[in-house]
Amino acid sequence: MQSPVLQSAGGVQKQEENDIKLPDSDSQRPTTPPLPTDCEPLSHQVAGHVHGKGKTKIGMLQYKDGTILKPFQRPSRGQKEALFYQRVFSPDPTLPLKVPMETLQPFIPCYYGTVAFKEDPNLYYLKLEDVTKKYRKPCIMDVKIGCQTYEDSATQFKKENAKIKYPNMLKVGFQISGMRVS
Repeated sequence: MQSPVLQSAGGVQKQEENDIKLPDSDSQRPTTPPLPTDCEPLSHQVAGHVHGKGKTKIGMLQYKDGTILKPFQRPSRGQKEALFYQRVFSPDPTLPLKVPMETLQPFIPCYYGTVAFKEDPNLYYLKLEDVTKKYRKPCIMDVKIGCQTYEDSATQFKKENAKIKYPNMLKVGFQISGMRVS
């Protein structure tokens, strides 16, 4: 299993998954994390964690090169998501899979690695393609697919809260979290 490649102000360095120290996104953050140089809050976000708002005050960002920076979720989820993208865009031919992971590439944003910034070196972001970049007036929808938005190891409180927050997911198998029609 490959470890995520982390880019930082000092260049590219390899890190082991377990060496990455990530903030617990479930905890309260007293202040908004500093906005990294050459970044701004994502202007066309329709749902989810917004930079400077909510419990964690950590949100999606737009980088100067037009890519999107998605903050790692609490440690195990963020690492799993980075590993998923890594397996899709740098497939390991030794993994026995029924369907090759690279077949998912046309359906998800391109993955450009993981970045951390000097302003908050303990906060890591997935660097992803902005799939709306080529559109003048993109219509955007955030859809949660599936019947469960929490991990199996979640607390009972978190499970009950998710059922209240997304009551129709069990019935229809998806939830529209937000949308914008331009």
